[in-house]
Amino acid sequence: MATSTVLPFNRCLDHIPCCKGWDDYDHRPCLATNESMQSETLVDLAEEPLTGNTVIGVSGFFTLNAAAFRGTASSSSHGEIENIILLDRSIRVEYFWEKMKKIIASSSNRFEVLDKVTHHLEKYRTFYYNNGWETPKKTVSDMLEDLASEVFNDESWLCCDEKFAKIKQIFDKGHFIFKRLDLCDKKEIESVSKILKERNIAIDTIYLSNVVEYVDSAAEKETFISAMEHLISPKTLVVHTQPREDPGCPLELFIQRTNEAPIADLFPHAFYDLPM
Repeated sequence: MATSTVLPFNRCLDHIPCCKGWDDYDHRPCLATNESMQSETLVDLAEEPLTGNTVIGVSGFFTLNAAAFRGTASSSSHGEIENIILLDRSIRVEYFWEKMKKIIASSSNRFEVLDKVTHHLEKYRTFYYNNGWETPKKTVSDMLEDLASEVFNDESWLCCDEKFAKIKQIFDKGHFIFKRLDLCDKKEIESVSKILKERNIAIDTIYLSNVVEYVDSAAEKETFISAMEHLISPKTLVVHTQPREDPGCPLELFIQRTNEAPIADLFPHAFYDLPM
């Protein structure tokens, strides 16, 4: 009699097809966050009791920061963050995380990670950051400076041995996934949600950055909200950026919960909504 084989966690989404992938400067990996209020957001994430065991996010290191800080200052938290999932439609971000898995696996301490990340970004700076506002060399220099600042100011998963060890353990156990998916793809996001529920995986926090600003139409916004309904529960902490009226305004992080309200209320507008 044949027995079913349960895939390891880091392969449980393998059968879901990847999206076509975006490959431009707007979809670059943001190693350090370019959003303000990170310090305050991480404090809040540390103080809020855990309601799940999984953090989902996009882009660069902020998702690891969130996972490293979640519930660490809460006296009523039970359990811990066991899984990290990155869902991003960027080809460049996908390549970055494939390299990061190897960097983390081969590093015994956080300083090794910093050295290897520095070398990697300098080697592949043109691939990651071409056609931007600055030269790739200047972009990488600024990003590494911002990362060093986050580490120094205790705003990074690399700021201390304990937080580094927590994230490395998740990677070493095979509980990290990167999947190239478009968050507006309702069908594939629903598939992700179904698989996680089958494994009794509860999404504690989801980091969306300013994803809603890349939603180009009312129809796409509707599918985005429908997709998010499969990932966001009333207890899920949603970390994203405050609505802004033009792309030149600074990005500012904040945290919300739906608390049974419609998920659409989390995303009051995208740029296409605004009067010209």
